[in-house]
Amino acid sequence: MGKNLALSAAVIVWSYLLLTLVFGDRGLVAYTALSEYRQDLESHLQQLSAIQESLENDSRRLRTDPEQVRIEARRLGYVRSTEGIIRIPGRTDAPGAVDSPGEKLQPPSPWKGERALFRTVALTIGLLAFFLTGAYQEILGDMHNLFGVTDAVDLSLDDNGQARICHARKGQTMAEVLDDVNFDTQALIRHLSVKLRDSGLEEADRQSIMGSIQAALDGYTYLTHPPHSHSDTN
Repeated sequence: MGKNLALSAAVIVWSYLLLTLVFGDRGLVAYTALSEYRQDLESHLQQLSAIQESLENDSRRLRTDPEQVRIEARRLGYVRSTEGIIRIPGRTDAPGAVDSPGEKLQPPSPWKGERALFRTVALTIGLLAFFLTGAYQEILGDMHNLFGVTDAVDLSLDDNGQARICHARKGQTMAEVLDDVNFDTQALIRHLSVKLRDSGLEEADRQSIMGSIQAALDGYTYLTHPPHSHSDTN
């Protein structure tokens, strides 16, 4: 009991820390969003630098190149007194839209994970660990698993280097494993016999069902190659 409580408390603490680390205000999710935001800012800064360089070049040409001044004036709709404007139907004279030198990027809204929610989830995981671990230990005890003890043999090498089987030991049957966890297999058989007797089935069918159940109880708990039974697995 004390070990289960300690284990559950540790699970609760670690679950809460893990949830905070991943989903907290400064967790991995928030860090990933900020990293993407930083990359967007760096990309926009590069674009702004390129736009600034282009504008500086245009400004320098407008100050030093009369032909560039004339081209820009005509683009804006200005002409000399000796020149005229020919308007082509279907074509507008308005200058093209001026590109914005940049846009304001909003920082990512942090996912404000409620600490109360983290505590609730961590407590739930801790309770599951308490009850499931306790049930697991209660059922298994000193057994490795619920399949029982396997067939086992010892192998040794003789003087000629040949393998020799010795100390063969049969594994447990299904009935023995059930007995280990306090199930009375004889009582189960009697109960099933009564149920089959009251089922209205033919005698041959009842005998066939009971024979299959008895064979399963007397059989090996691990998979075998059919039609071998536990008695011929060794």
